[in-house]
Amino acid sequence: MTQDEQQIINLFILKTAAERYAKSRPFFHPLVIKRIKEFTACEQFKLALDVGCGTGQSTLALLEIADQVTGTDISAEMLSQTPKDLRLRFFQSPAEKLPFENETFDLVTVGLAFHWFEREKFLSEANRVLHPNGWLVIYNKWFTCEMKENLDFKTWCHEEHFKRYPSPLRNYRISTLLLK
Repeated sequence: MTQDEQQIINLFILKTAAERYAKSRPFFHPLVIKRIKEFTACEQFKLALDVGCGTGQSTLALLEIADQVTGTDISAEMLSQTPKDLRLRFFQSPAEKLPFENETFDLVTVGLAFHWFEREKFLSEANRVLHPNGWLVIYNKWFTCEMKENLDFKTWCHEEHFKRYPSPLRNYRISTLLLK
């Protein structure tokens, strides 16, 4: 597969992929919520935005610390799998062009999606939609190809799986982000 072919792959447009994602994605978000509360010293936010929300796991988790949460994702299929709750709203939108008024949110989060974004454009949009004293929290959990029960899994991932199913191009450039 060429570099150009990799650039046009969108792993999140198939309904079956979205269904598997909704059923199988590890739910570690309560740990993130705890860290957000500790770091910001804020127990409750009025309006939160979850960008690149996928099937809404991270959006749902934010209800613990936000009165109302809005999730955005570029994939209609991923959004079709989101949870239903009166305090949740979902919009199909690219991260780089958010459909909200200036200074709408006091918390913006990105969980496991920042490497898919055009970073400078997204950061400009996040700054635009955040209240002046709002918080931007970007977090990730890397797949290390390790299983405690199967030490050979890492070798198989690198020698078999990734050769047959290479990852599409992502922006893994390391950045230092100011959180407030």
